[in-house]
Amino acid sequence: FGHPPPAKGDAKAEALLSIQLRGLRGLPESAAAGAVIRVIIKDKNGKAVGTSESIRSTFVEEVMDPYGIDVEPAIQRMVECMQIENKSKETIMTVSGLSAQQVSRILETHPSFHSKWNQSLHIPLDKPMETIID
Repeated sequence: FGHPPPAKGDAKAEALLSIQLRGLRGLPESAAAGAVIRVIIKDKNGKAVGTSESIRSTFVEEVMDPYGIDVEPAIQRMVECMQIENKSKETIMTVSGLSAQQVSRILETHPSFHSKWNQSLHIPLDKPMETIID
């Protein structure tokens, strides 16, 4: 890292941590609605110096084959996992045996995730190289 720009006014932050919350799979229905993600910022000694919380999640019933694309749930989860691992659409099509339309629809809808947030958290960090994030 280089040196941060000089502070203006009361600003102390040297960096901005951005976290995108989209969805979570695997929580039972009783816990999937209203789930909250809490991010705790600690200094290098482990002392909490700030927290940020998400909005409460909403429960979305697992909808397999939402557009008549006729794909088994395990294959849909595999496609989503491969995307998270930055595999290309062509690679996903080759490995899964799905058509371009099927892969596109799965990647657009993420049908196997049950808890949904669609929120971003932006947390200013005073000393990013000395920060612990829980």
